Amino acid sequence: MGHVRRGPKLLPQKLLKLREYLNVGQPEMAQMLETQIESRDKEYRVHAGRVSEYETGKREPVLLVGLAYSYLGRVSMMSLADDDVSVDEFRRQLGTFDLVDRIGSDQKESRNLHQVKPKPVTLIRGVH
Repeated sequence: MGHVRRGPKLLPQKLLKLREYLNVGQPEMAQMLETQIESRDKEYRVHAGRVSEYETGKREPVLLVGLAYSYLGRVSMMSLADDDVSVDEFRRQLGTFDLVDRIGSDQKESRNLHQVKPKPVTLIRGVH
């Protein structure tokens, strides 16, 4: 029998929170992930159904996709993958990680950084 690797338990919830933060649907998220991956001279297809599987815990994204999620949400990979970071704390961290400061100003020209701004959301009272 093979060994079953246990992934981060909170990852599916965090991926959903990240998509909600960006205020996009699963098809848009899939396209944004592909675009982010392609900006790093890589190719990987992500379908909307796969995004659903990531968010429900049926599948775990490969590292390249996880990295794309972290870039899109402007959050560190550590907070995305580490179950010691609660979902609430993760939600507070969304949009706060500035990659340019981490890689240095001399390298920022060589990186094609796609920063995504969340779409405005209209809240309806009494609806969750």
